[in-house]
Amino acid sequence: MKIVYILEGSDLSGGAKVVLDQAQELSRRGYDVYIVSKEDRILWHPMVNLKFIKSSDLKDLPEADIGIATFWTTVIPAYESGKFKKLFHFCQGYEGSFPPYEKIKKEIDKAYSLPVPKILIAPYLKKIIEENFKSKTYVLGQFIDKKNFYPPKEKKFKEPYIFSVVGPYEVELKGVKDALKALKIIKERYPIKIFRASTFFISKEEQDLNVVDAFFHHLYPEEMGNFYRFCHFHIQASHKEEGFPLPPLEAFACKTYPLISDIPSFVELPFIRFKEKDIDDMVEKIKILLEGKNFEKYFENYDEIMEEYSLEKVIDRLEDIFKQEIGF
Repeated sequence: MKIVYILEGSDLSGGAKVVLDQAQELSRRGYDVYIVSKEDRILWHPMVNLKFIKSSDLKDLPEADIGIATFWTTVIPAYESGKFKKLFHFCQGYEGSFPPYEKIKKEIDKAYSLPVPKILIAPYLKKIIEENFKSKTYVLGQFIDKKNFYPPKEKKFKEPYIFSVVGPYEVELKGVKDALKALKIIKERYPIKIFRASTFFISKEEQDLNVVDAFFHHLYPEEMGNFYRFCHFHIQASHKEEGFPLPPLEAFACKTYPLISDIPSFVELPFIRFKEKDIDDMVEKIKILLEGKNFEKYFENYDEIMEEYSLEKVIDRLEDIFKQEIGF
């Protein structure tokens, strides 16, 4: 069976990594999998047994049994091409709710209004999509890349504790600015260091905060694993518009404990939560964590979480979706 994933671009990102890891596991299971992107070949992912096609305007898509559009801009070209026996829209967050996209919301909603089944990264999206677009939906779920994200041989929790904050400072829904402001307050009272990783270069505004001890730019997945293993804690201050970002699960897989905002996509994660956009509450929860000291207790359910968010389980669900829709 031939499957084509359609990407908007080839840049390194968590969303693209989710797509490529799915595609690679499907290929391992015997599917003939193609990746189509508007941009040049992807160099940051191994792309084992995945065939790559560059199509700047997405007008020369290959015929296939299944097409999977992975961003709102790819849905209409894939639908109008008529190249797929069955087309799906893989949604990792409803882009129409993103503040920077407010002016193009009508265009986004046009793509979502097409009669294309939606595969969703998180359960909270089901209500949003079904109520606004009367569309058929399937919840797929998120997973952990166990090849690159795994525990160190030994994890020592000793001062100064290192906190990781990941994502572009400039993308508001990532909540990086909130996290750094909270950690700046913590840094005045506790012996900590702050490590940053982003696909963007550090901005002048972030530099002016004068809180980051080390900044890492454009780390590949295997390098991100090393980054997390070197840290002790992770802060994920995402805003409610974000789909289901990978860093909390990736950090936890590396035995780096995540503290997370109380947004809908994180509702099932059993980690310490703070109120969204509430710096004071974030500071309070970090203080409780640091003063508790018994950090090993936070990993008592490690094996269960790793099993629940396995790539194999996600692809089993994806195959079930294919069976329901095309009956193979």
